Amino acid sequence: REDGDGSSSFAELLSPTEEDQNEPGRLCRTQLLWICGPPLAGACLGLALPVSSSDDPPPFSRISSVLGWSYFAAWSVSFYPQVVQNFSRRSVVGLSLDYQILNFLGFLCYFSFNGALYWSSYIQSEYKDAHHGQSSAVRLNDVWFAGHAMVLTAVTLLQIAVYYDYPPLKGSERMLRIAVICFVSGVVVCAGGLL
Repeated sequence: REDGDGSSSFAELLSPTEEDQNEPGRLCRTQLLWICGPPLAGACLGLALPVSSSDDPPPFSRISSVLGWSYFAAWSVSFYPQVVQNFSRRSVVGLSLDYQILNFLGFLCYFSFNGALYWSSYIQSEYKDAHHGQSSAVRLNDVWFAGHAMVLTAVTLLQIAVYYDYPPLKGSERMLRIAVICFVSGVVVCAGGLL
């Protein structure tokens, strides 16, 4: 499980060991790491980082912080297996380009929304006025998740551009691709007009 220079590759570190594969039904160390590690890391972040100002009383704001950073870590980790698999196979066969394009657009909008609610004092005051003085529930972990997801989706799109090895599109698939590209282009033009 080592490269010629004595180091292990990232993909091999994520793979079950031979010992793990010999015992069916047993959770391997790697699976335990991926299942338990992110929520625990998120809980540690939630306990260590300062709590955002919120309308919640102190114990609940800390609980919200721990749960928020735990969800950030758990969901963020879910993007890496695809990126690692694409890299190790040097192929993106079976990965939907249309889905990745729409996913990127979705995370771009989600990041813009969360970032505006988190960083813009004008938008925060507008939100309070419209919601009877209540503050927005958007926290730093929400902004980080959306930004991280957007970046990793962009990395996946870059991998598609580099490792593109799809068969040629047939009629209905080509129409779907054109529809997705037109939709995304329309959203970008409309968003550009709003700025």
